[in-house]
Amino acid sequence: MDFWNIVGTLGVIFGSIQLMPQVVKSLRTRQVRDLSLGLGAIAGLSALTWLIYGIHLQNIHVILVNALNLSAATILFVLKLRGNTGQQA
Repeated sequence: MDFWNIVGTLGVIFGSIQLMPQVVKSLRTRQVRDLSLGLGAIAGLSALTWLIYGIHLQNIHVILVNALNLSAATILFVLKLRGNTGQQA
């Protein structure tokens, strides 16, 4: 594997997990009070447009990263819209 494939692979890995710590924390604690609604919206729109572009290019790396990012952004966005602020239901 050459240098640029390693860089690309690391980009896929880091891109795939960038929102996961926040998703895990938000699901575990049910606290999203300090989470920006704009974060979920912008991250989701970014992932969606990149996903569409990846599908157009038929590039599996771009598709996978952004499918995961779109899922994570959607979870954060929905949690924020539902107003989970740490209160137990």
